[in-house]
Amino acid sequence: MLGLGNTITNNSFVGGLTTITGFDIFQASDLNDDENVKLYMQFTDPALINLTLINGANDTANDQVNGTWTLEVSRLDASDNPVGGATSSGTVYAYRYDSIIGSTGKILLSDDNSSSIAIENWDPEGSALIDLSTFGGVDITGSDTSSNYKFSITVTASGYTSHTEVLQPVALDKPV
Repeated sequence: MLGLGNTITNNSFVGGLTTITGFDIFQASDLNDDENVKLYMQFTDPALINLTLINGANDTANDQVNGTWTLEVSRLDASDNPVGGATSSGTVYAYRYDSIIGSTGKILLSDDNSSSIAIENWDPEGSALIDLSTFGGVDITGSDTSSNYKFSITVTASGYTSHTEVLQPVALDKPV
């Protein structure tokens, strides 16, 4: 019970105060490969710039950035509806791509959890690409003619609102 004149202070940061407004560009490319996908994001949102520590001395290409990144991938039918059993999700990690140009941040996503990933690992057959035949423990590539996918990325971090960005449909080459 509080008495008169007592002051309560809280030194902990209250989560969800900074609003993430989103990404300017969200792209998926299979790089003329089969199920290996490169996911690229670009943004000017000050909250994302701050969250990913892309500024000044912290602007180091290829380093993993802050935040918890969750990816959900679904294969779509010819009408762009999710195919039953062809959805997978899991944690991915964001890495700085190149350096900052003005106030624009660029990141690549991978399911490889490393402190840094060399840029050549996002080339075709690179180890940093997300393999849709194994991501989340489910092969969602299928054997039918559908090659459209939906990608949904959610970023969360203490002190920020959660944000989800959806990219669909994305036509990728069928595995050979």
